[in-house]
Amino acid sequence: MVKVGNSFGSSLDITYRGNGISFGNSKRLNGIRFNFRDNHVEKINGLNLTLWTPKDNLDAVINGLALTLTGYEARELNGVSLNGVGLYAERMRGLCIGGVGLTAGEIKGVALGGIGLGVGSIYGIDFGMPEGGTGEIHGIAVGGLGMATGDIQGIALGGIGAAMGDVDGVAIGGFGLAAGDVKGVILGGVGVAADDTKGIAIGGAGIGAHDMTGITIGGLGIGGQNMTGITIGGLGIGGQDMIGITVAGLGIGGQDLTGITVGGLGVGAQDMTGITIGGLGLGGQDITGITVGGLGVGGQDITGITIGGLGVGGQHITGITIGGAGVGGQHLTGLMVGGYCRAKTSMTGLSIGMLNRARRLYGVQIGLLNYCGNNPKPFRLLPIINVHIGEDHHKNRHRD
Repeated sequence: MVKVGNSFGSSLDITYRGNGISFGNSKRLNGIRFNFRDNHVEKINGLNLTLWTPKDNLDAVINGLALTLTGYEARELNGVSLNGVGLYAERMRGLCIGGVGLTAGEIKGVALGGIGLGVGSIYGIDFGMPEGGTGEIHGIAVGGLGMATGDIQGIALGGIGAAMGDVDGVAIGGFGLAAGDVKGVILGGVGVAADDTKGIAIGGAGIGAHDMTGITIGGLGIGGQNMTGITIGGLGIGGQDMIGITVAGLGIGGQDLTGITVGGLGVGAQDMTGITIGGLGLGGQDITGITVGGLGVGGQDITGITIGGLGVGGQHITGITIGGAGVGGQHLTGLMVGGYCRAKTSMTGLSIGMLNRARRLYGVQIGLLNYCGNNPKPFRLLPIINVHIGEDHHKNRHRD
């Protein structure tokens, strides 16, 4: 049976048992439907072609191919949905394209918004051209110019920039990227700002985050609180606690440095443990391990192997210490080598220099002139070698 007529009051239908072709605002159809402006559509299976923004179409379900010229709205779009200006639905499944923009509550499949994209949840692949705002993304999200999202599990790309919540996967912002917690790979062409990063984080100019774990690279610099892993800053790095391998072209400043730390010009921190190298110099409170300063090393307590191109100075210096021009401190213990080795309070061990001076010596001095303040007066200043091994070692070494 073929039915021709206006069965719905605003449509001309050529159908047999609901299957066929409809012209106008038919509510339900299986087949091909053409309409200028949809209003209170219920369900269309097949091809639905409309030209103008719907009046009230929030309960519509379109299964198949939906083609619209201007903004279109529906409750569900399943299949392929193409719109010239804007597209809205509570749920979209399949391929969804909004030439100017796209807004949805949930997307499963592939979504593309030419100018903007706003989505609650995405499961699949999402493309938003200049800007957009989303809730959750599970799959691949791409913003031609930029993207604003909630949480991402998968891959997110913003042509100019991207702002998002937590990322578990890969997040890339052409110029910059801002995120909450990141697990995986995060790239910002100019910079990256995040709460916590775990994995690989790269900012063309710099990176700023609270906690960084893994491989972190900032073209110019990196700033954060806690850094663990491999951290590289083109110019400098500043943080509180750094553990692992930390390298900066110019300098590094922090509170606690543990591992291998290299600053092109210098390194400054409260505590340094491991291998620490400063192109020009190093300064800190407690320094332990192998420490090298191109010009000098200065600290309060220095323990291990310490080398300063010009000199090494500290309150307590213990281990093997080499200062090109000299070594100086209150208490020196171990092997001290420098042009001028001076112990303001005590020297315990072996001191080698052009001039060696110790208020109290407990060991040996070798040099052109050697002064030992706790030797008898005739033997306090001697050439070549001076020695003191006396009973006052335990009584006096910690005086002053």
